[in-house]
Amino acid sequence: MPFEISIERYESDGAREASFPPGVRRIGDEAFRGCDDLEEIVVPEGVREIGAYAFSACLNLRRVSLPESLSSLGTSAFEHCQKLEEIALPSNVRCVPRGAFKGCFALRRVLGGEGLVEIGDQAFSNCRALEAAPALAAVEAIGRRAFSGCRTLRRVELPSLLRALDDEAFLSCPELSNVVFPEEIDEVGHGVFKGCPKLDCSAVPERIAARLFPDSEGPCEPPGC
Repeated sequence: MPFEISIERYESDGAREASFPPGVRRIGDEAFRGCDDLEEIVVPEGVREIGAYAFSACLNLRRVSLPESLSSLGTSAFEHCQKLEEIALPSNVRCVPRGAFKGCFALRRVLGGEGLVEIGDQAFSNCRALEAAPALAAVEAIGRRAFSGCRTLRRVELPSLLRALDDEAFLSCPELSNVVFPEEIDEVGHGVFKGCPKLDCSAVPERIAARLFPDSEGPCEPPGC
């Protein structure tokens, strides 16, 4: 069996780009946390797992390249990487976990993600520059406040496979105006679109409209908009 390496703690030497030894298969919890010198990270092919908070609070990190070998992304892995502008998710990643990109204020685009089946709680919360959600075609669950505070998000296409849409998933997305809904969602939380004044609800299927917008908590009158 080949020798496998796990990086548990990266000792910053002031370099703007991280270097990795051959054979790395895992980046441990908090391994690069708070490495403010880093501006670019190219995670090498062969890495299968990135641990919790692995790159969190790398305040000057702008560019990240993830390998196709990656299948597991840890909780809050890139939380508060405030200058990160774009990320491409490998096809083997099935879940964007809780807080993975929370507070990435400059994140504009999320590419790839064709293999995603779950978006965790607060996964993209307060990504203020996010213009479009990642690929959601196979997603079955979107967690609590997953996209809350995404101030420039304008359009979302909810997949036909979606079974659970948790509380306040799109809370305070003031520019969100166009949402494509599936015919049915098994579990719908409270205040999913609260604070989305521009949302056009005319295409919301009647069978889920009353659950999405009970009383007057959202921008639409139930059940007909």
